[in-house]
Amino acid sequence: MVGGNTFHILFDDPLIAYVPMNKKTNATVSFLAERAGGKPFYVILSPSWALSKTLETRWGEFQASTEAYPQMTPVMLAQTPDDCALIEAIGIESILCSHNALLDEEVIYPETGSEVLYDAVYVARLNRFKRHHLAYLVRNIAVVSAKFGVKPDEAAELIAGYVSLSFSNYDPDAGIGVLSVPEVRTLLSQSRCGLALSAAEGAMFAAGEYGLAGLPIVSTPSIGGRDQFFHEDWVTIVEPDPVAVSGAVASYQFDAPDRAFIRTRTLDLMRPHRLNLIAWLEKALGRSLTETARPTGWLPQFVHRMHVWHSFS
Repeated sequence: MVGGNTFHILFDDPLIAYVPMNKKTNATVSFLAERAGGKPFYVILSPSWALSKTLETRWGEFQASTEAYPQMTPVMLAQTPDDCALIEAIGIESILCSHNALLDEEVIYPETGSEVLYDAVYVARLNRFKRHHLAYLVRNIAVVSAKFGVKPDEAAELIAGYVSLSFSNYDPDAGIGVLSVPEVRTLLSQSRCGLALSAAEGAMFAAGEYGLAGLPIVSTPSIGGRDQFFHEDWVTIVEPDPVAVSGAVASYQFDAPDRAFIRTRTLDLMRPHRLNLIAWLEKALGRSLTETARPTGWLPQFVHRMHVWHSFS
């Protein structure tokens, strides 16, 4: 088998793996089945997009694996309680655990002593579904894009619309320069608030990162689950209008909540989701894990985003 994918093996006996649902999921399961050596194994499927729009397609694609590996037990993460109902309707078990709860608070945190350089930061791929145009009127903004799924012409068009761009990891000639996690953490610490502007996607890792970094958030209404760790004390939800977005950002220049408060409360909201996953793992393993977790519900077996690159070859 040649290739690879990003997933995380939590335990080996029995084999339990956290697997994002994508075009490589079936190949990943084949790799895991070989590693399990014919023994029963578990796959925790993590959707990457709003289930109401994608579950039927993704589950249909996954049927090849359920038929090929009867020794596999699949379960699926639910970003929201509504997702639980959708998942259970197709006949598998759900775990109410947003993938944003699987961001490591020891990796993303407010860096002490950081000078605020940007009025807002938008951590968002340079794709149209991120609705960058809604942020074009924001003054003194930083924009950070991942590299995957970004087309050069589209990226150039979207970045050109910003009227007050103070930082971007995109260069018209070189393309996107990928930032490390510590570099993103520093950028978040240098920003006054974070933006979340898509209408539909998954839970949006950046939204969880903003909270762990202690940033207030300006968001539009959305589906996909990013609002699970939102609270009106530090999140302003506005209509999808550039004037409304820029106005909400400006308001945080004069009245921003305490960063330590936002971070602590975000972790309070994440903890029940983590404990739901731990409870399921304890059931699968037949032993207790809770006593090994941090007070925030983070297990030693977890990794940031639950993403580790594995080669299939």
